[in-house]
Formats: sequence, C-alpha cells, structure tokens
Amino acid sequence: VPEAMCNIGSMYVLGDGVPKIDDQGLTWFRRSAEAVNGTAMQFIGYMYGNGFGVPRDKAAAIEWYQKAVAAGDDSAKDALKRLGK
Repeated sequence: VPEAMCNIGSMYVLGDGVPKIDDQGLTWFRRSAEAVNGTAMQFIGYMYGNGFGVPRDKAAAIEWYQKAVAAGDDSAKDALKRLGK
C-alpha cells in the first residue's frame, strides 16, 4: 500500500493521468512516508529542496533525505552529498 500511495503522489507531481497538482502529490508522499516508504521520503526531500508544492527549505530537504536513508533509500545519500551533508 505505501508504494501505491507513493505512485499516486508521483502521478500528481508529474501530471500523469491526473491534473498536475504539486501539493496533492506531496499529500500522497506524506501518507506513504508515514508508512515508512523511503522513496516517498526522498521525493519529499526533493520537493523541499526545489520548492515544488512547498517553499524551498534546505533544512527540511536534508531532514527528509536523512529519513529516507534511514528507511533504506540509497538514492537519498547522493542527494545529501549534493547538499554538502
């Protein structure tokens, strides 16, 4: 189920089969992250890091990337390196 929620979030962020609504995508990513989905946590970090659906916030991006790493999402390690962490 967490993977499905993450997929729905991606659909909204990309506008894939649904209207492109970043904040709706973020809502689905958060639901997935609450179920400990590292990929969703990484996407939330990306959204904060780039200001998609939320104000740009480097500290929040780092926090979400760290959560993603702790949940087993190795791609978030690269994002942390790019942010100097």
